[in-house]
Amino acid sequence: MIGTAAQNKICDLSFNKSSERVAPTKGAIPNRVPVRAVPRPRNARMANGQGNANTVLQGLIEKYKDVNRQKVLEEVFRRLTANAKNETKKQKAVLYFVQKLSIYGFNSSFIGIPFFDPLHLFEVGAMYCQKTSRLIAGIYSAAGYESRLVDMYGHVLAEAKYDRGWHDADADMVGGGQIVTMPDGSIPSMAELAIHFQLLI
Repeated sequence: MIGTAAQNKICDLSFNKSSERVAPTKGAIPNRVPVRAVPRPRNARMANGQGNANTVLQGLIEKYKDVNRQKVLEEVFRRLTANAKNETKKQKAVLYFVQKLSIYGFNSSFIGIPFFDPLHLFEVGAMYCQKTSRLIAGIYSAAGYESRLVDMYGHVLAEAKYDRGWHDADADMVGGGQIVTMPDGSIPSMAELAIHFQLLI
């Protein structure tokens, strides 16, 4: 358990919001789910078209000022991976969680604001590649893994290091809990994907 009731509440909040998102789809890798198909958090609706996103974020800064981000992210990782039998399944659980939690809506006032606090992202949900990647890297770092961000000329992704190698942790390329894998089922690094680009087709 996390040290304070507030930190536990944040974990519960993020898990509840993630569970409201779209379930994984079967078959071919889909395009991103249209924004209208995804339930939007209350704060995202508040800011949409009203220009008060900064006001909402200022309120979140005050709301979470005493919460230990490291402990929250560590607990999130623990809960997500509790039943995973190997590192690949752990990573898929983290990616699925962030994919479900995030909303990619250019009509949200939050999209244009460069905020990366994980607790604010849990609350708001409006994320693009830089934010999902920073969140994933933060979750892995809090859990004791090496993580890094990779800039792909306009697209940013995270990578996590385990099993003696780096692994692509991009929650923004596809949705529905899916991720590109190698023929043996492992998750490649972006360097490996650049060599085996046919996996993206």
